[in-house]
Amino acid sequence: MEDTSPASARLAVDTTGSDFTVPSYDIAPEDQARAQELLSASNADPNATPSPVKLTGGGAFKAPERFTLSILPPDKQGPIAAQLAQVPAHLRAEREHELVVGALKQNSTALRIKAGPGEGASPLEREQFAVARDIDALETEALDIQRQLAEVQKWVPVYNEITGEPVIDPRTGQQQVKAVEIIQGDRRKALEARVNELAYRADLLRGVEGDRRIQRALAQTIELEKQQRQRLAEREEVKRRAEEISRQKRIDKQAETLSRFKDNAL
Repeated sequence: MEDTSPASARLAVDTTGSDFTVPSYDIAPEDQARAQELLSASNADPNATPSPVKLTGGGAFKAPERFTLSILPPDKQGPIAAQLAQVPAHLRAEREHELVVGALKQNSTALRIKAGPGEGASPLEREQFAVARDIDALETEALDIQRQLAEVQKWVPVYNEITGEPVIDPRTGQQQVKAVEIIQGDRRKALEARVNELAYRADLLRGVEGDRRIQRALAQTIELEKQQRQRLAEREEVKRRAEEISRQKRIDKQAETLSRFKDNAL
């Protein structure tokens, strides 16, 4: 007999009776304060976490009092130059310094995220870096595709579809032109779909998927700290008992010596 049910129905899976449960990474009430402290500290500044880069030597970098555009690579200068063009001349130097410092900090943070945490970083810090790197990779791919989609093969004049007359741009008084991109047809549709997919995945990482990963790492960090405290407490207890045993041995030895002395005196 032919199956005429919809494809979606045929693909449905009956999960009734399944014993699968989603792992829980809930934080115990007594650990909530520490969890919030960890989240606040790790979210404050990626540069505050342990770095894999170790500096050697006694030299030090002395920053200039004011940074200028010349310190940035050419591709970073354009947006700042455009902003500075709107700033009055007497305020431009100060604003230039502020914008350049912001660009340097943003670039430093991006590089820091790519480098990842160093030795001594907690599971929470490592996962936060991993999520940030995953988002950065998705956005980098999306930007690369968008650059491909924006590449223009030629510009063609625009004509009125009804009259066939040239369409004039009222701002310039010249005939309007439109771009003919290099990538067209199915290839363009596929790349546009890929950009949408990348944006969707990045949104998941900024939302429920990233939150789930961070919550799991937070629970692991809390548990690791508990284990470390337990080991420390055990070491302290071992030291205390060892001292107690040593003390008892000294007392026993002295008592034995005194006992023999008394026995000999009889």
